[in-house]
Amino acid sequence: MTPKTTTIGSYPAFPKAEDVEYYYTISRHGLADEVVDPYLLSIQESLRDFTSSGIEVPSTGQTEPITDAYTLARFAKINTPTYRDTRELAKDINSRVIVPEVEDLQGSGAVSYIQLDSPTIAAESSPPEYVVDLYEEVASVAKLPIVMHACGDATRIFKMLTRMKVKTISLDFYHYPKLFDEAGRGNYDQSIGLGCTDSQNLRIETVDEVKRIIEFARSRIGDDKVEFVHPHCGQRNLNRETAYEKNVNLTLARDDEYFGEAVEAGQSRLTEKEYDPKGYFLVAVRKETKEIVVTFYSYDHKALKRYRSRFSERIFQSINEEADELGISRRHLAYLTLELGRAEATMQAPSQGYRQKVIE
Repeated sequence: MTPKTTTIGSYPAFPKAEDVEYYYTISRHGLADEVVDPYLLSIQESLRDFTSSGIEVPSTGQTEPITDAYTLARFAKINTPTYRDTRELAKDINSRVIVPEVEDLQGSGAVSYIQLDSPTIAAESSPPEYVVDLYEEVASVAKLPIVMHACGDATRIFKMLTRMKVKTISLDFYHYPKLFDEAGRGNYDQSIGLGCTDSQNLRIETVDEVKRIIEFARSRIGDDKVEFVHPHCGQRNLNRETAYEKNVNLTLARDDEYFGEAVEAGQSRLTEKEYDPKGYFLVAVRKETKEIVVTFYSYDHKALKRYRSRFSERIFQSINEEADELGISRRHLAYLTLELGRAEATMQAPSQGYRQKVIE
C-alpha cells in the first residue's frame, strides 16, 4: 500500500489585518452579506497550495478537525451541578455535539475522512477507559473512515488507542521515534498516520531526512500499515512559504521511497525530419500593452496565425486547441509552455528583458 500525503488540518492563514477588522465591523452591524469573508481567500489559496505541493487528501486549511468529547470536557468551564464528573459531561458532549457534527459532515458529500483530535490525551499518565466508549459511540454513526489524531508522545497509551474503533491512528513519529517500537508489534487492526515533518520549527526538512523516516516506518511497521504521511501536527504557526516547502519535500520523499528516485533527464537535438511540417513560432513581449504576442510562421516567413494575451495560459490553450490543424508536435508544445512561462515572468519584472530561447 502506498501511503497518501495529507496534513493534520490547519495551514497558515493570510488575510490582511485591515480586511479582517473591516469584515467584523460590518458583521457587528448585520451587514456581513454585503462583503466577502476575508478568510475565503485563505481557503482558496490553501487548496491551491495543497494541490501544487502534492497533498492528496487536503483540508480547507482553515477549518480545524473535530476536537473529541473528552478533550472538550476536560477543558470546559461550566458552572452547573448538572454533571457529577468529567465522564458525564464528556458523554453528554459526545451525544449532543460530536455525533451530530459527524452526521452533518458526512452528509455534506464533500468529506472523505472524519478526523477527531485529542491534543492532550498522550500527556496524561492514565487516561480514563471511557474514552474508548466515546469513540465507539461516534463509530456507531460514522459512514466514513475515522482518523484519530493524538499529539505528543503516545508511546504509553498506544495499546489503548488500538482499542478505539477508528480506521487510522495518526501520531507524531518525528519527535517520538520510540513509537516505532509499539507500532511495529503489529497486533492491531488500525492503519497508521505517520507524522514525519516538524510543524513547530521553521527549518525545512530535506527530502532525504523525511525519506529516512518513511523508510524506517516501512521496515518496522510494514507497507500494509502506513496509510498516510503528514506533518506531525497542524501548520498554522508556520509562515506560508515554509509550510508549502515542507509539504513539497514530504511529497518528494514519499515518491522517492515508493516510486524510486527520478531519473536525470537527458538532452537531445532535433533532426531536420523532426521539424514541424508547417512552420515555427516566434514569441515576443509587447511592453507598452503588457502582452505576450505569439506568431506562427511558415518556413517562408509568412504569418499563418497570431495570438496575444496578458496571460500565457490563455495563449497556450488556444494553440493547443489548434495544434492538429497547425501540425504542431508534442515536443513543440512543451517548448512553447516553457517559453510562454518565461515571457510572462519578464512582464512581472519590468527590469528584465525577454529573449526567446532557440530550440535545438
